[in-house]
Amino acid sequence: MTTSSKLTIINQRELQNKYIEGSVIPIATIKMGMTIEEAAECSGIGRNTMRKLVEWKKIPVLKVGRKAIIRSDTLERFMAANQGRNLLVRDDVRSVE
Repeated sequence: MTTSSKLTIINQRELQNKYIEGSVIPIATIKMGMTIEEAAECSGIGRNTMRKLVEWKKIPVLKVGRKAIIRSDTLERFMAANQGRNLLVRDDVRSVE
């Protein structure tokens, strides 16, 4: 395997820190919250499943009109709390605050 074909896995915090350190963009421009679609894309969870989790009140959201905003740190805590669980089974999913 060549060095160009190796995959590097970086967690979100490390990526944000590297982005902030090497950038002249103010920290305030980094998104703290995501729409359901953005959270689904970021986490790898399907959009419909993410909507169900919000509907079941397993992931808290900030409502702005019809839009639901999920905080980045909340999504990270949710993913950690539900590792190895079936997100399609309502009673199997742990909620986060």
